[in-house]
Amino acid sequence: MDDIFFPDESEETTVEPPVEFERAAIEKNDGHPSGVDASNYVKVTFGRFVALVANHSFVEVVERNEDEEVILSTNLLTDLANARRFSPNTKGPVMIVGGIVFGILLGYFLF
Repeated sequence: MDDIFFPDESEETTVEPPVEFERAAIEKNDGHPSGVDASNYVKVTFGRFVALVANHSFVEVVERNEDEEVILSTNLLTDLANARRFSPNTKGPVMIVGGIVFGILLGYFLF
């Protein structure tokens, strides 16, 4: 264990020279205290951007910001343009119900 020794009051202590301070004018910084200027742009990965769009209702956001510029790489823009549009297939259930109704009517008129 480390021992702590307190000096006796009778022992003479060495006097250190007083600390001197310099006075300086305070510089006014209009930006962030770190000195880094803030930007209006944010860099995110495409995966995080898609997650933001997919998890939120963005109709109002599109209406408010439809004139904003978006910077994309040419490869990403080409992939987005060539991607298939997702549309739910609603014709299947309508065709089944229509076939059943048509079959009932045809059976009624034949018999």
